[in-house]
Amino acid sequence: MRSKVRLSVIPAAIFIIGTAMSLSANAAPNDACSLLTQAQIKSVLNLTVSTGTATPDKKACSWSVSNPVPKGVRFFTVTLESTNSFQGGKFASVAIQGVTVTSASGVGEDAYYLTASAFVFLHVKKGAVAFRISLYAGTDITIEKTEDMEKTLALQIASEL
Repeated sequence: MRSKVRLSVIPAAIFIIGTAMSLSANAAPNDACSLLTQAQIKSVLNLTVSTGTATPDKKACSWSVSNPVPKGVRFFTVTLESTNSFQGGKFASVAIQGVTVTSASGVGEDAYYLTASAFVFLHVKKGAVAFRISLYAGTDITIEKTEDMEKTLALQIASEL
């Protein structure tokens, strides 16, 4: 009798552990600084960046360029956002004059660029996770180049989600 109980407990334990592991593997990230490494950012920006600095809630992380040039890239930010914020951003061009929203294909399940003047923000949603990438640069970096760099980094994040 004891052996039957033990045999039934083992599959149950394996099921519970496996379920817990799959849930934690698919859990939404809660630390924006954990989404990219300095090396990943350097490989795309071709610039050395500082260690990421998180906000107190860890929902945003910024990396500063170590030796910025006046009109070049200054810093880079990743922000975790709610899926409601992601959806709301799609309508910013209707609500705010001078803001454009354009689709960004090939990254996550849904993505768009929100552009205001020379600032470009890439918003990405994959599953229950949404995040925004912002590259803050001077006039030497075109909007198209900013979009390309943001997308490359977003693809790296999305591939790990």
